[in-house]
Amino acid sequence: MNKNHSSPKFISLLWVIVLSGGGGLIFSSLARWSNYRIGHHHFSFSLFPFLLGVTLSFFGFALLATWLAKIIRAGQNKINHPVVKVFSLIPTSKLGFFSPFLIYYLTPLLHRYYLDNADFRFRLAALFFLPLIFFLILVLYHRWAISLEFPLISKSIQFFSRLSSRQKVILLVLTAFIIYHLLAFILVAQGLSFSGDEPYYLLNTHSLLHDQDINLANNYAHQDYFHFYSQKDNPGFRLGIYARQGKKGPDYLYPINLFGVSLLVLPHYWLSHFFGGKWLVFLLKSSLALWAALLGGQLYLLVKEIWSNEKIALSIWLLSSFSAPILFYAVHIYPEIPIAFFSIFLYRKLRLANLSNRALVGYGLLLGLFPWFGLKYNIIFWAFFLLFLYHLYRRRASCSWRPGVFFSFFPLLSMVSFYLFIYSLYGSFSPFSVYEGVLTPEKFQALKTALLEYPLRMR
Repeated sequence: MNKNHSSPKFISLLWVIVLSGGGGLIFSSLARWSNYRIGHHHFSFSLFPFLLGVTLSFFGFALLATWLAKIIRAGQNKINHPVVKVFSLIPTSKLGFFSPFLIYYLTPLLHRYYLDNADFRFRLAALFFLPLIFFLILVLYHRWAISLEFPLISKSIQFFSRLSSRQKVILLVLTAFIIYHLLAFILVAQGLSFSGDEPYYLLNTHSLLHDQDINLANNYAHQDYFHFYSQKDNPGFRLGIYARQGKKGPDYLYPINLFGVSLLVLPHYWLSHFFGGKWLVFLLKSSLALWAALLGGQLYLLVKEIWSNEKIALSIWLLSSFSAPILFYAVHIYPEIPIAFFSIFLYRKLRLANLSNRALVGYGLLLGLFPWFGLKYNIIFWAFFLLFLYHLYRRRASCSWRPGVFFSFFPLLSMVSFYLFIYSLYGSFSPFSVYEGVLTPEKFQALKTALLEYPLRMR
């Protein structure tokens, strides 16, 4: 094999040429973006813009490579080399930092999914900038990049390392909490409102606060959803009914979305009565920000306990706390965030060798909350319940059955209460009554058919 073809310089040049081809596709789309409308979803290749994009991308990557090489070789002589030679200064193992730019090759697929010209331009801009952002993140969080090129970050990490474990978690939770509120403020200022299942969770909260029940028939009739929606801005708005009739008749409508998360939002909902407009929306939108921040803290602790590596734990905390899905749910009202927090907390405790009886009672109480957040969380409930019992069985010091009883009491009590609750609403112990309402013979047969007779590939 030719020695030159195996040199780092050749590999680096080949890599950047490949990346530049993706940049050419971006420019090819950019040249004709005014032509793309809702009825035009075809990628049109243009040779001149493509070649121009390849050339500009090559020099753009050369600038990034110069910066990266400067960081790698900090403390050595100042870099003053031709563009082509710059790439040979970067170790081959570090060329992966440029891999996010490979996403540029997905540009033709971008033409298949957009609504109008404005939407296409937004997607094209996002496709252009996101790889650059990920590249910067990869560089900034590389060990030598932080310690050699950014003394402020290095000093911050040294300060963080001197804190106790509890202080570190408090600092991380507080940081995420503030950022989530800033994000909610920005989004609400730009017009973000409630969507999806959020208004239904809020209507549950309204009924709990004002009626002390979950019968939503009067709340739909009185249009109580205009407490959190502006009736002035939406005079003809009608919130569709997402509830099922109970066994007592049409005057009893019970929510399909269970009320666990509505209870968590209750303090913010009460406080929202003293505000209006966008401040009210901001207050409600950020009502689960604390739970999202606590979830990030639990992830940090879990990773640190598993790998005993501070930097890995911090990286996981950063990437998970400020990217989807946690970042999305932090400014929305859904039960996924508190359930994820409970789950990771319980899993951390499950890994402990010794569990006191008092702690087991608390963990059981926490696990018992799962069914009340949504029927789908019953699966997680039983998984944790059985795992805890298996854990206690394997690590029992003697034939004592007390730890299992201490742990099982509240989960089983909660599950029995849940089924009695379902029966009191719909006259049936079937949990599917939450979705179907009172189970008539016809509904029961349809449910049986859906569960047993439809092939898996058709579900």
